[in-house]
Amino acid sequence: MKFKLIKFDELLNDLRLNDTLEENLSKIVRDIESEFEYSSLGFFFKSSNSVKFRLKIGRNISHSYMKSSFFTSEDKLIEELGSKRMLEFKDSSEFKFERDYSHLLVQPISFRGVLLAFIFIEKAEGEFTDEEKTKFDIFSSVSSLIIKIFEQEKLIEDMRIYDPVTELYSSRAFIKRAQEVLEHMKRYNRCLTLVQSSIEKYNEIVRIFGKHKVEAMIKEISQVIKMNVRNTEVLGSISDQNIAIAFPETDLEKAMKVIKRLDESITKIPEMQGRKLLWGVTTLEAGIKDIEEMLKQTEEAIFDANRKGVSISIFQE
Repeated sequence: MKFKLIKFDELLNDLRLNDTLEENLSKIVRDIESEFEYSSLGFFFKSSNSVKFRLKIGRNISHSYMKSSFFTSEDKLIEELGSKRMLEFKDSSEFKFERDYSHLLVQPISFRGVLLAFIFIEKAEGEFTDEEKTKFDIFSSVSSLIIKIFEQEKLIEDMRIYDPVTELYSSRAFIKRAQEVLEHMKRYNRCLTLVQSSIEKYNEIVRIFGKHKVEAMIKEISQVIKMNVRNTEVLGSISDQNIAIAFPETDLEKAMKVIKRLDESITKIPEMQGRKLLWGVTTLEAGIKDIEEMLKQTEEAIFDANRKGVSISIFQE
């Protein structure tokens, strides 16, 4: 076999567990790109407490496909990945993601017997060699290791009610409390606005100021938010850089006034000078089942705000 395993030792040493999961997987993707001739590749992840697998990281994949594509546990592909073995396709008519191909490899990533994610790579012409398939299997194993470590950390984090940095609800506790609020608002036909914020170029800020200074900044952001909202609002740390706010009995117009006031105050923090806090906003509409669906909408609105170069974006179907 021509390739050397030292390549993978270097990759493992390069991965840092204090980076985000997406950062670590992006490093793996960059290494895959340097080792393979391919037409497209991507990571699909299972959404938290959901049956949907969505595309999180991709190369040579259209924006529309990234945004709209998903698989559920009922899809044949997901059922076949349950066998925990690499799937191989050589006919686009049998199955395809976005484009036709001549050879497709799909590798499942599981934790405690549960399928968490899968990675695929495809060629438009020719086939992957046995050596390339072995390489892809090893890259997938490294990805699996990273994902499993983050999942284990998430299990520990989920046991906490409050986030240690922001002193807001942890992600799990926020979802539980906000879901209770959503059900109450639906029962009495009241308004509910959900907002999620994300720091623009967060990873760049961490590299410039260091993790401890950024945590201090995030704590200051959370304090600004707490001082400028009512006690009835539900606040939670969804991730290292994302804070969510549920505004019960608050329509979009009133919530937007609060968001603009918060944004103005937060951008005065020294480390935020010249940077934006991205805000994704959505409201409770007929047909919405749970708070996680609304959180997903705010994530899409944040993505839209970043793409358009604005601070605030309201989710639209």
